[in-house]
Amino acid sequence: MGIKNYDPNISFGIHTVRITVQQGEYVGHITNKVRGNCKGRDVMDFDFEYEDEESLLENDCDLVIYDDGYISAALKDNAGNTLICEDYASEFNKMIVAVEIIDFAEKEQDESNTGDGGDAEEL
Repeated sequence: MGIKNYDPNISFGIHTVRITVQQGEYVGHITNKVRGNCKGRDVMDFDFEYEDEESLLENDCDLVIYDDGYISAALKDNAGNTLICEDYASEFNKMIVAVEIIDFAEKEQDESNTGDGGDAEEL
């Protein structure tokens, strides 16, 4: 996968970010969107402790985030075997092996949403 064209001079827009979690040979992916006046590393600052399940777009590992910060996911190996992982968000953060920007769509900044303009907002 990967993004084909990424202009660091265009900041405001919507990033699609893919997060890969892995335990041993077992892997899963989730995708979310981050919008706002942000770029590069700031967009990839993903933390399960501050996420909710509604913000996830792709979810090939049946990842569920519970209100108390507990998470479950069904990771798969190349042979199609499944490993059920259940733990708290802080432990799932240790399983993140890749965070990648896979798309960026430039958007005009909404004049009514002036704010400080420096924070990424997840959708």
